[in-house]
Amino acid sequence: MKKINSTPTPLQAYINSTPTPTPTK
Repeated sequence: MKKINSTPTPLQAYINSTPTPTPTK
């Protein structure tokens, strides 16, 4: 788990780079 924690996966980087859409309700 340390490897994954130290090295962010492309998916994680993508999620971090992209802003999270806020639901308007």
